[in-house]
Amino acid sequence: MKFLDNENVINDQKDISMAALLHDIGKFWQRSYKKYHRISHEKLSQNFVKTIGLNVQVENMVLSHMGKAGLSLNSKDKFFAEIIKKSDIFSSKEREDRINGTGDTKVDPLVSIFSKLKIDEKNNTDEHFYPVNKLELKNLSFPMKSKKDVAGKLWNNLEYSYKKIWEEFYNDIKKVSIEYLTVDTVCHILRKYTSLIPSAVYKSYPDISLFDHSKTTAAIAQCLYQYVQEKGENSINDKIRYFTLVSGEISGIQEFIYNISSPQILKRGMAKRFRGRSFYTNLLNENLARIIVDRLDLAETNILWCGGGHFLIITPNTDKAKNILDEYEEEINKYIFEKYGDRLFLSLTFQHVSGKDLDNFAILKENMIYNNTKKNKQKYLDRLDLIFKDEESIPMNICKICGSISNEYICEKCDKDEDIGDKITRADFIVRVVIKDSITDSIQNETDIKNETIQNETIKDFDIYEFNTGYLILKKENLLEKIEKIHEKSSKIQVFSLNNTDFLDNDIIGKLEEKNIHVSFGFSFFGNTIPYHDKYGPLDFEHIAKISKGTKKLGMLKMNVDNVEKLFETGLGYTSISRISTLSSLLDIFISGYINEIMKEYYVLHDVCPECREKVEYIELSFSENVIKVYREKEREGKIEKVCNQCIDNDNKIPILYTGYSGGDDILIIGPWDVIIRSSKEIRDRFKKYTCMNTDVNISAGICMYGPKFPIDRATCMADEMLDKSKTLGKNRISLFNETVTWDRFDRFKGYEELLEFANRLESLVETEKVTRSFVYSLFSLYRQKFGDIKNSEFEHKMIARIERKRYEHMLKYMLVRNVKDKAIREELDKKLNADRMFPWIEIPASIAIYKMRQR
Repeated sequence: MKFLDNENVINDQKDISMAALLHDIGKFWQRSYKKYHRISHEKLSQNFVKTIGLNVQVENMVLSHMGKAGLSLNSKDKFFAEIIKKSDIFSSKEREDRINGTGDTKVDPLVSIFSKLKIDEKNNTDEHFYPVNKLELKNLSFPMKSKKDVAGKLWNNLEYSYKKIWEEFYNDIKKVSIEYLTVDTVCHILRKYTSLIPSAVYKSYPDISLFDHSKTTAAIAQCLYQYVQEKGENSINDKIRYFTLVSGEISGIQEFIYNISSPQILKRGMAKRFRGRSFYTNLLNENLARIIVDRLDLAETNILWCGGGHFLIITPNTDKAKNILDEYEEEINKYIFEKYGDRLFLSLTFQHVSGKDLDNFAILKENMIYNNTKKNKQKYLDRLDLIFKDEESIPMNICKICGSISNEYICEKCDKDEDIGDKITRADFIVRVVIKDSITDSIQNETDIKNETIQNETIKDFDIYEFNTGYLILKKENLLEKIEKIHEKSSKIQVFSLNNTDFLDNDIIGKLEEKNIHVSFGFSFFGNTIPYHDKYGPLDFEHIAKISKGTKKLGMLKMNVDNVEKLFETGLGYTSISRISTLSSLLDIFISGYINEIMKEYYVLHDVCPECREKVEYIELSFSENVIKVYREKEREGKIEKVCNQCIDNDNKIPILYTGYSGGDDILIIGPWDVIIRSSKEIRDRFKKYTCMNTDVNISAGICMYGPKFPIDRATCMADEMLDKSKTLGKNRISLFNETVTWDRFDRFKGYEELLEFANRLESLVETEKVTRSFVYSLFSLYRQKFGDIKNSEFEHKMIARIERKRYEHMLKYMLVRNVKDKAIREELDKKLNADRMFPWIEIPASIAIYKMRQR
């Protein structure tokens, strides 16, 4: 069924999107006030959209989406209401019905979907519940085991909690005048306030968030509208393939990020270039997804998943969409190849599906991942003309950093990486600007610009410019000036607050509206913790190595969620689009967002008060001709001697961990080697708590240690090897010093935490001169003598040998008598090493202690 002209089509689609996003907002309002409990959520949704100033058409759609309002509607409004109704149904099939409607919104919060994941039939993870709260990284709400813990004394009535965040939600959405309120802005406001509250409770099992249900409903509604608009349909059928799922995967990302082999003279800028390149690849993935929704006149709601070099988008199965997508893939890969060669490649796969097919969404997703992987193995196979293209001229030089062909000593891309790596450390906002067609028509591509004026006035305004889209990396104080300068050239401006869900600023909004500048607001999670000195800028890898205890080395930590494909494919059982969306959203919150909060807990200090001087040790760092002191809290047996609250004020802290990459299901962190070892355990412990201690949801890790001048690409390969060992030898493990152990102790097998504790004990005994350094080296040597033959054995064989072998015991007792004079200490070590059988696992504790004892 076709309606009206193009202008009204745009308005109608916006109305449908708004109605779909807000069709269940009445549930949120209803739970916040007892007086509204008897009013239907449809009626409250209508009242809400009326209150904020949306039009009657939106009111009618939200009021009629359950199909029982009894309104007398014209044919257009009636059909639009049918679109919302069907979209709601296609999205809400994730709900498991409760017998006789046993749920109660006063006592039933959102059940964590992590507590429902199940691969092993023996898994009996208890239900966990989220407090009714808004989404914010600094005070992220972790799931709790008891409903009483969720609301404390008010555990039997969640109304107070709902009311508190409802009022904040209402105040936020009213900050933007209705004529400036976009679908994308509403989507981000909903994400902030409804990600941790259930979509349905009374008749349905409450493990799907209101946000994810609303988002997927809006995505489906836009697709249905565009399909019926093109095809002239007058009804909606469950079995018609209205939708096309678009799965994108960028291959070669990690190799691209770490392909930095700087000459000695440029080592100081390597950390910035590394940071800039990591940020760029993350932005590239998001931009490629957003270009699709822009070109198809969709909203961000249609991006179902975007992270880790992957994206998944639901689009209408229309002729227009097909033509656009076909052109898009060829255009993007041609551009990527011309700029980066064959190091990066975008594979796109498509699947046409019906509303009925969306019931088995996990299977659809896995099929597309498989097809992407297959396509990546044949990258550029159909574009051999690009690979074998003749050079127009002989290049004068090769970039000394990335090795690409360049006429300069350092290529323009690597120079840009360093600039971006510096800016992102101080950024509050990322601004995305889509340039008007009238301007982009004069621009062929970034390397072939015919109009010098356009080049200077448009492309050079941005920190990154690609595919007719510019990005600005900004501090808050520069935001308004930059937007005012560029807005007349733009067709779309999106302002993303970086790792901050308080993204609506009254002053910024007011000044933009005064100048009639239309902007969408939102927030973005991005691993962005970087060692940064307020006066001298980002710390380089040499600075970070100097902060290490003992040997001055860096550590690289790589982590990866185990069995992530199985978790999505079979872990949820009944896997519809909303349930998959909820799981994806929650993983992204931790991997891309909350990881920053953990990393901020590891720092050095600009200065300390006189009372805290005994609790710290100073480190001298060189910046050109300046040498500064920073202070690190002392560590005794793994316990940090904390300074006073005044000294740990945020303005006095310098983070010492460096985010290399965090997205999808992957994490890479660089830092002082000993801090990396300590932080790996903290990240894993928080991840387990976040995922409800579910025995089927785990994470594996690998750590390597290396010098600050060691090539980062080779260090990455070493960390990869350690991670691969953890994965190959059973997962839910960590590998370092070429050893692999489980995170937790089980039966007679030592766990990572226990090994770290003993390493700290050995270090303390050496520091207090209870044992000598040579004794620790002797332990290490004896282990190599007695267990060196199992180094390359299978994991099971190693474990058996460690349990059964005892041929070291007499030699170990002799060493203790000879080297440890204190009888109490000797008995303690004998008990730990022999009776408690720590010695067969001594390589990790001894290696850590030896590293800490070294002074260079």
